[in-house]
Amino acid sequence: MVFGDISGQLRKWQAEARKRREADAPARALRLVPEVVAHWTEVLNRAAPRAAPGKSPCDYAPWVKALSEAQGRVASRDVDEDRYAHWNYHNDFRRVMEDIALPAWPEARADLIEFALRFLEADVMLFRSGYAKRHLIQRLKQAPLSDAGIARIKPMLRRAVTKGAGLEEYRAWCKLAAHLVAEGHLPDLPGWLLPQARGTYLNYGMADGTLARQFWKADLSDSDMKRLVGGVFRPSRYAVVWPDFSQVVEIGGAYGSDEQRVKRNAWRMLDHVLRRVPDALDADTEKG
Repeated sequence: MVFGDISGQLRKWQAEARKRREADAPARALRLVPEVVAHWTEVLNRAAPRAAPGKSPCDYAPWVKALSEAQGRVASRDVDEDRYAHWNYHNDFRRVMEDIALPAWPEARADLIEFALRFLEADVMLFRSGYAKRHLIQRLKQAPLSDAGIARIKPMLRRAVTKGAGLEEYRAWCKLAAHLVAEGHLPDLPGWLLPQARGTYLNYGMADGTLARQFWKADLSDSDMKRLVGGVFRPSRYAVVWPDFSQVVEIGGAYGSDEQRVKRNAWRMLDHVLRRVPDALDADTEKG
């Protein structure tokens, strides 16, 4: 099988998608008039208190049912009985969700910002909502946020650290956190992240170029580097314990613990912040 130029094909697809968005921009602006956005924000506000926790991380049923009730609709059957029932009840909401999430907004209107904030605060779980969250976070990063809006983002950043989020969504939260700190907002966020991140197990399974350089600068022995890298078909059982890069320790199965998951989340967010704002922590604070 010949795959050809994969990166070139990806660029082609991205260019085609951009052209479609540009061609659709006038129609999209009409679809997202303030009255429409306000209506669906109110539906979201009514649905959020009704949405119980799902039975699994990707359980759409609670939000499908909550949106149906919020819009005054009566389900023709119990949504719990049909895994595909979500197609029947919330297509309109999902289309608006995806329309608002697309790059870029017709203009950074207050009603679009409010919908994005409420959607993220409610942590909506629907088909493709993970993609929408990632893009809505990016839209907020590009928008002129008020102090009140930034104050609402702060607990969502902390929730992303302690409760977790999908990979791409979490990366977007980290970028937003770094952007806000770089703009002079949330000055206490790095200090909150630091104790959460302290003690994170780091190995080559997590390494990008910057972290790899930190490993090499630590001047570890060849045997320690081999332990960090691990085997071809198994993860490493060894790591450094952030912020100390000077010693490699055996961690066994502790890497996958809930405690370490939270620490890794905090470390990743703090790492994004420090790459943008190296002096975000006091000069005498230990850094990785």
